[in-house]
Amino acid sequence: AAAAQRRVEASRLLKVMPELAEKIQIGSINLSQIGELHRAIKQKEKESTEKISTDIKTELLSKIENKSTFETQKILGNLSSAHHLYKYNLRLCVPETPR
Repeated sequence: AAAAQRRVEASRLLKVMPELAEKIQIGSINLSQIGELHRAIKQKEKESTEKISTDIKTELLSKIENKSTFETQKILGNLSSAHHLYKYNLRLCVPETPR
């Protein structure tokens, strides 16, 4: 289901950023990064109630090119005033309680 969602997000961004297709083909950006970019853009638009221009989207795309997913998250995290919690399989470090 997650992979399908990333493809849908990529498809939506391709409509406004056709240059994205070439970047995917040559491997300078992957579907995980596109998903992160899509979520960051949507979050920022929701916070500001204004649409982000295609020029800014293109600039963000160039900033995350050839970066790891973690680096992409750090770069895009600066886009929003609120820090996002990304979905990882992290375990909370909680002291065990006696049973």
